[in-house]
Amino acid sequence: MSKRTWPDKQATDRLEETTAPAVSVGSVEETVVRPDSLERAQASVAAVDVEQTRASVSADLERTRVSIAPADVERTTASIPAGGEAQLPERTLGRYLIIKQLGAGGMGAVFKAYDPDLDRKVAIKLLHGAAVGEARTRLIREAQAMARLSHPNVVPVFDVGAHREDQVFIAMDLVEGTDLRAWIATRRPWTEVVDVFAQAGAGLAAAHAVGLVHRDFKPDNVLLSTDAATGKLRAQVADFGLARRDEEREAAPRPAESGSVSALDTQITRYGAIVGTPAYMSPEQHAGVAVDPRTDQFSFCVALFEALYGKRPFTGATIEELARKARSSQREPPARGSDVPGWLYRLCLRGLQPDREARYPRMDALLHDLQAGRARRQRRVLALGGTLLAAAVAGGTAWAMTGPGVCEGGAARVGEVWHAGRRAAVEAAFTASGLPYAAGAWAGAAALVDRYAEDWKNMYEETCSATQVRGEQSAELMDLRMACLQHRLQDLGALVDLLEHADKQVVKRASEAVVALPGLQRCADVEALRGGASRPSADPARSEALRERLRAGRAKVSAGKAKDALAELTTLATEAAALDDPSLTAATRLALARAQRESGDDQSARVSAAAAVWQAVADRDDETLWDALMQEMFVLGYKLGRKADAQPWSDHAEALLRRRGQPDRERAQWLHQVGMIEIAAGESAAAEAPLQEAIELYEKVHGVDHPRLANLINSLGASKLRGGSYDEARALFERAVAIVEKSHGPTHPELAQPLNNLALSLERQNRYPEAIAAMQRSRAILVAINPQDPMVGLLRQNIGGMLQLSGKPDEALVELAAAQAHLEEALGAEHPALAGVFTFIGDARRDLADYPGARAAYQRGCEIREKALGADHPELGLCLLGQAQVDLLERRPADALEHVDRALKNVADATSDPGDLGLMHLARAQALRATGAEAEAVTAARAAREALTRAGAAGQRGIQQLDAWEAGR
Repeated sequence: MSKRTWPDKQATDRLEETTAPAVSVGSVEETVVRPDSLERAQASVAAVDVEQTRASVSADLERTRVSIAPADVERTTASIPAGGEAQLPERTLGRYLIIKQLGAGGMGAVFKAYDPDLDRKVAIKLLHGAAVGEARTRLIREAQAMARLSHPNVVPVFDVGAHREDQVFIAMDLVEGTDLRAWIATRRPWTEVVDVFAQAGAGLAAAHAVGLVHRDFKPDNVLLSTDAATGKLRAQVADFGLARRDEEREAAPRPAESGSVSALDTQITRYGAIVGTPAYMSPEQHAGVAVDPRTDQFSFCVALFEALYGKRPFTGATIEELARKARSSQREPPARGSDVPGWLYRLCLRGLQPDREARYPRMDALLHDLQAGRARRQRRVLALGGTLLAAAVAGGTAWAMTGPGVCEGGAARVGEVWHAGRRAAVEAAFTASGLPYAAGAWAGAAALVDRYAEDWKNMYEETCSATQVRGEQSAELMDLRMACLQHRLQDLGALVDLLEHADKQVVKRASEAVVALPGLQRCADVEALRGGASRPSADPARSEALRERLRAGRAKVSAGKAKDALAELTTLATEAAALDDPSLTAATRLALARAQRESGDDQSARVSAAAAVWQAVADRDDETLWDALMQEMFVLGYKLGRKADAQPWSDHAEALLRRRGQPDRERAQWLHQVGMIEIAAGESAAAEAPLQEAIELYEKVHGVDHPRLANLINSLGASKLRGGSYDEARALFERAVAIVEKSHGPTHPELAQPLNNLALSLERQNRYPEAIAAMQRSRAILVAINPQDPMVGLLRQNIGGMLQLSGKPDEALVELAAAQAHLEEALGAEHPALAGVFTFIGDARRDLADYPGARAAYQRGCEIREKALGADHPELGLCLLGQAQVDLLERRPADALEHVDRALKNVADATSDPGDLGLMHLARAQALRATGAEAEAVTAARAAREALTRAGAAGQRGIQQLDAWEAGR
């Protein structure tokens, strides 16, 4: 038996691998090559006789044999990961003549060598440990890919080969100079740091462009030399020995060891394990999952932060601690008095986001901001030169106007709208309503207003500081952001005005009204602010007057007083269109659509929302466009159940999402609507994935106990309930109940929906007393507030159904008769909600052997649903099943087969409750046998048993009927 569920009331807005065992090392960071540059080597070779060069090489080789002391060898092998063994080459390595060892570390040893074929000196890296089979092929393939990469900020790779058949070596350019680690050991001006890192970043970007990810970017792997042509410092990224193609995947990872061994700089390089230096590794590297170019971006920003501030953004003594801090969003603040501009700190923070999606999309984008900030600084310095004298004469007035104090007025500004006096007035209005849940409603709404006000203050001060203090934002952009914030503050003021004079309806919807306030995110969206309507109103004073009325109207709709606002918003839409204000017309049409929808006029709502869509497209108003698209999806797809008609609007919204970079908040709203449309179409299984993702995104944006989550969780629970996952459904409904109780109090009417659905999940597990108790609590909450509420009738309907299932058909009929009378008075005799009542009346009369009465009730239920939903809708399944069951009881198997076949056809493409589906197959088996189709009856009986078994406790009664029927053949 399926009862009425409320899926949602719809708020109106909306490390590549695993860690190898850590090894104690003598030198905690890998030694990096510092050879000559290719240009120097070539110039040197050209200047001397070949024989003379070879003699020099021979002398170098002789010196090498006596210069490598046992202690040096021990120090080299001490950093080899477990399972690898350093095998020093003899005089030759392939065609190369070894001159001397330059260094060694966790990955391998580096040698200076001579290439007799090309008559030049090179650096050769011999990787530690045996590399055979797939590992050897992989390393060679990656080195070959690097050999095809030519960029001035990447150390060129010339060749790759094997030593003793199982050790891979890489031949590369010999760069004379130092490395970035040594360079930043001396504090440098931030401008010099930016210049050097911009070069290193360009090298990474070049590698990313050919599909390579470095995976071990750190200061040691950036070589610095003096460019012979320009005399300037040149940075080159080296040591791509860990690099791999972006699209490739590695072998299955092994779990990380998190012992107390110091892991700050340990080089982890074993194949099939986490790869990288833990102090610079991204969360995805620590987690052992696939990497991409944004992984290098994280490491780059760790190194940049370290170079700018003399410390890393997070530290730890063990790999486990480093991994935990990398996953956290907490980063070290700059030291007080640092001269590094704030925009550089924020650039680093973006690149250091634990979630890759929150970082820059590409290295190129990060470099663009790095260079743009540097250019802004240069322009300000030039401008300052012309005003220095005037500033000195002014005696510091310029500093007083642009210093931090000028941006500390956010609290005062928002305090004009939300202050202690207004809080007291709002609380008094809530108390005066006399509602039993007024205290809980006030507490929930006040917390949400406090949060909105605090967020507004913070954004105001940040917007001001970006221009007036840090000079990283133009005055034009500050003006756009401040105008947006001013509109948001006026929206808050309009809502507080309404709350200050709250009646019962406003108290009930107070939290929803605050949640529905226009979000502050758009005031930080540069693209949206600059891309909006630019044509000014012909009559600005008139436009502002209309906006003030619009704010009041929207607040009323959000607070549940849509009918009160409908006439005013209709007039406003007409006046805005006549005024021809491009930034106002779409907004008034959208507000009107919301009012029409909340007033029950869905057809008018979809027309108004469509008009808002096209006006917003014309005005380039993405914010209104988005909200209007959500309106169309909800009204057409969910309320009217027209999935196909809603699809173009959904596609439009998805395209807008892609263009806007898939912001979490908007994607969650879209997924929510997609899931609800699937539920309305009877496809609950298809709804689960979008609803689950929407919940995760909302938790990320709003937190795990935000009021908006209750509806989503309730919706997912309804989907699980329909699909037969009763335990999961019960857990979801219990969570929804807990969220509503926390945000609204224990007697708020918002509890009715999740309590009703919790009762249904308990009923499916044959826990009838608990189910009826939950339903009665829900009913008591609503009756105490409004005895005429239609939901009271729906609750009485479900209580009646549970009484029937628990073997009390007489008591059930009393409740069902009361439910019928209540719903007919509240909604009218033809409302689809009545169909469920008649189906349950049929069940009770069937149990009392009143077959004519049962048939009439089932037929009436089917008639109402067919008129509202169409003849093929899945919701007709149960009333058709009821008619088939009465047909069988009255020995009319042919009629029973016709009814049950139609029921099965209707639910064929929907996610049906397995218990209901099992009863349909059982009725079909009985009808087939009675008509002589024995083989088909056996097949139907098998399908019935499978579905009823899947239903768990809810299918036990059906299985007992099936067993008895089969035993009586």
